[in-house]
Amino acid sequence: MNFLSLIYIPFGYLMKICLYLSGNYYVLALLFFTIITQLLMLPLAIKQQKNLIMQRKLLPKEMAIRKKYAGRNDRVTQQKMMLEIQEMQKSEGYNQLSGCLPMLIPLVLLFVLYAIIRQPITYSSTSQELTAKLDAQENSLYDIAFRTVEQYKDESLVQKEENANFDKFVETLKNIQLNFGYKEENGQLVKSGSNKNELLLTKLIQQDYDYIASIAEEYNIKLADYNRYELHFSKEEKDALPNFNFAGISLLDTPSYKKFNLLLIFPLLIFLTSVGSGYITRKYTPTTPGMENNPMVNGWFMKWGLPVVSAYFSFQFPAAVAVYWIWRTVTGAVQPIILNRFYPLPTYTKEELEAAVKEYNKKNKKKKKVIMIEVDEDDDSFKDLEVKGPVSGKRVVGKNKIEMLSADDEDEEDSESDAE
Repeated sequence: MNFLSLIYIPFGYLMKICLYLSGNYYVLALLFFTIITQLLMLPLAIKQQKNLIMQRKLLPKEMAIRKKYAGRNDRVTQQKMMLEIQEMQKSEGYNQLSGCLPMLIPLVLLFVLYAIIRQPITYSSTSQELTAKLDAQENSLYDIAFRTVEQYKDESLVQKEENANFDKFVETLKNIQLNFGYKEENGQLVKSGSNKNELLLTKLIQQDYDYIASIAEEYNIKLADYNRYELHFSKEEKDALPNFNFAGISLLDTPSYKKFNLLLIFPLLIFLTSVGSGYITRKYTPTTPGMENNPMVNGWFMKWGLPVVSAYFSFQFPAAVAVYWIWRTVTGAVQPIILNRFYPLPTYTKEELEAAVKEYNKKNKKKKKVIMIEVDEDDDSFKDLEVKGPVSGKRVVGKNKIEMLSADDEDEEDSESDAE
């Protein structure tokens, strides 16, 4: 057992609990799985919200620093500006990285769930016997599945229109068998121990005769009656697995734009929920004044590009992954609405922000330093000191006010002080 398996096991048990609550319907189990994981992450979400509140409160200070460096776009100045912002945020107790974890966890959960979906017998089966039989040394589920498919190659058990169709049908069945831990060698299929596709095995167990019959129909071939074939999976084995059916389709199948069926609704729903979720997120996470036209915040790609990309990726995975992503997007959109009710974000108009920046600058305006150097009358070590700036009497005034006092001057000032 590898390290990743140790991560998958607790989520596998969670999925079994969700399947129990949903009556073994996978589409509902995914909803419960999403809600439970969302609740488990709620403390992190609250922490992220509080971090965002602090970030908004520090916005005037950040804008004041940025204004100080406005118009200077060289790399050194920009680095200095960012360092000053980071130091200011650190001194105020704000941590930029603390908001990243809640954003990464849903992505990690997606990969974990994908592994669980890909191995429904290992992580979702309610029968320990079925799970143990999966990788048995002899007569494993994969071997039974291989022989089950093999029996449909018997030409005497089909009705066909032309021989070419039957050859193509047999070739398709062979490609299925290659997913059960077999490989082709010298024109024969032999065990290889690799390339085991648990998703396809699950589909064959659940749909059995109907699955092969649907393939045969594509080649204008009609199979013999169910009872003419010897090998079938039992009702107990089928019931031990989740019910992946939804409105007449299987969530184990992958949507394809080449084939028009109900599976295409999932990419569409992913696109629509992503657009809606983005709108809600932007509404409840106010844009910084002055950043309204920033393409990275409110640009076309953020509004439409990301939903399109998400919909495209849904064509690469089983529909069950798309269902989880839809549930995750919907619950993720509800979360900021609830959080903002209990932890509202500070908001600024452009005028309020400018006023806050001026107030911050006024409070933190640096006073000019007065540097006083005391010298003796006969000390000429500073005679070559060059100070730029206008000279008024004995005082030299520049960026920093510098007073050059002789010993007599100091005595004079002491006398004036005593007299007072």
